[in-house]
Parts: sequence; structure tokens; C-alpha cells
Amino acid sequence: MNALVTELQRIDILADLDATRIAGYVRGEVRTLAEGELLFRQGDEPDSFYLFLSGRVELFRQRKTERVVIGSFGPGESGGEVPLLAGGRHLASAVATQPTRVLALSADLFWVLFSAFPDVRRRVLTNMQGRLAEVRRADQEAALRPLLRDLRRLQTLTQQLLGELLPAPAGPALAQHPFGPAPDPLPEPDDRLPAWLAERGVPLTQLSKMARQLHQAGLSVPQLAAVTEGIPIPQTAQVLRWLALAVTLDCRAHQLEATALPAFPLTVS
Repeated sequence: MNALVTELQRIDILADLDATRIAGYVRGEVRTLAEGELLFRQGDEPDSFYLFLSGRVELFRQRKTERVVIGSFGPGESGGEVPLLAGGRHLASAVATQPTRVLALSADLFWVLFSAFPDVRRRVLTNMQGRLAEVRRADQEAALRPLLRDLRRLQTLTQQLLGELLPAPAGPALAQHPFGPAPDPLPEPDDRLPAWLAERGVPLTQLSKMARQLHQAGLSVPQLAAVTEGIPIPQTAQVLRWLALAVTLDCRAHQLEATALPAFPLTVS
């Protein structure tokens, strides 16, 4: 059996074709890529469909000066179907991260395979669905990263201010240790909290919102009383406003990190 046909039998979309059909239908140019060499570039017109025989190719999108990695291709995988099926340009670039061999099928031959074999068609469409989801997640991550970075910076500044406003040991402790995600599940709301806040000078118009913010961060009346112990009543309301802001910012940042893009954890540089 032809050595290339043996390699092609390991390709995901060809798994249901026998060697005879692969030899008869799958023909193209075997390209060898050096590390760092581009297979295709974001924005290029598509002219081929790719079957990856060895090595590794990284898929990335360029957003201004930022390079956002959205996936990779390795032995046994196929790629390049999205622009061919959608009738557009490449949504991302592909670069070899190590010496790589890839069989490039012409667009015409891709359409022959896609039309002639239902199993090939099903696998190609499944791959396309996953690829588009990867692109969407990568774009979301790139868009959310600056927001998360700003939230963390503001939350850090708020905690530092609290560290200066609150008496020892509460102030330094808060300044050094992030609040962390709220408890799950949250405890039952403390009915004493609004009255406790009012006694410490929090305006009536802010009571409901502040009580909700502090409760969502898992803070109770005993904890707040311990944190604000020793602070004169006239200053307590201002400290509590900063505390509510700090815990709200921290909770929002944790929500972004934990639930916005579970497949692509957000990183802050």
C-alpha cells in the first residue's frame, strides 16, 4: 500500500473511507513547512484544504498588536474548510511551530470529496462548527482582557485605600489579601444589615444597593463590625462605600474569569 495512503487513513475526515477510495480521490501537493513558516495568512483568499500528516501548526488571529492563539492542527487533523464553505477569506493565520508536513488539496478536489461522501461531509461540518466557536471565544477573550485588567487595577487601588482608612489589623489584612470569589451558595441575607448600615451613617438612598453588594460578597454584620471596629461613626459610611466598591469589583472580575470564557482562561499582564 502507498505510504501516503497509509498516512491519510489516520486523517479525521477520511476515517470512513477505505484505502482504494482514498487513493482514488485524495490527491494533492505535500508541502513541508519549516518552524515559523506560514501555511496561510489571515485575510488571504482560500485556495486549498489541508490534511496534516506530521508536525504542528498554530492557528492565531491578529488584533492590532496582539496575537491571539485560537487552536492548532496536528497529525491526523484537517483544516481550512471554513473560508471554502463560507465563501470568504481566512479568519486566522496558521504558522508551523515545528517542522510540518501537510497535504494541500485543491478547492475543486475538496468540493468533490465534500459532495461525494456523506461521512466526510458530516465530519467536515462538525470541525467547522468547532473552529468557528474557537474564533468567537478568542475574539471575546481579546475584547474582555482590557476590561478585566482595568477592573483588577481599580480593585487593587480600592483595597490599598481601604488599607489606609481601616485601623490595624483589618486595614493591612484587606490590602494584602483579595476578597476572593463570593461563597457558593451565598448565606441567607442578614436582615440586620440595612439597619446596621443606617446606624453608621449610610444614606437611605444607598442602603438597599450597599446591603446587596456586601451580601453578594458573602459579608455579614459580624464581619463588617469587626472590620470597622474603632472607626468613628462619621467616617464609617465612607469606608463602607469603598468596601462595597472593592468587593463588587472583585466579584465582577471573578465572574469574568470563571464564567465568561471557561475554555479560554483570561490572563492579566
